[in-house]
Amino acid sequence: MAELEGIRLLPALFEAVSSFATVGLSLGNPQGLSLCADFSPFGKAIIILNMLVGRVGLLGFMLALVGRSKPSHIKLPEAKLLI
Repeated sequence: MAELEGIRLLPALFEAVSSFATVGLSLGNPQGLSLCADFSPFGKAIIILNMLVGRVGLLGFMLALVGRSKPSHIKLPEAKLLI
């Protein structure tokens, strides 16, 4: 089986899919911690980013990165309301 950083592929893939789906499941390591505890700092950053994108949604995350400005040819209505 393929290994990277001493972690097998399928358990690492399970952690990645679990983080994207924000379900909080982990296969764990022999010390009783989450398998993410064995990841490098770069791997942990990827898992954190994966959790953020999974929570916000891929389309919402991409729109937040790109940012959309209001088109200049559209004028929104204005009114004074008495309450």
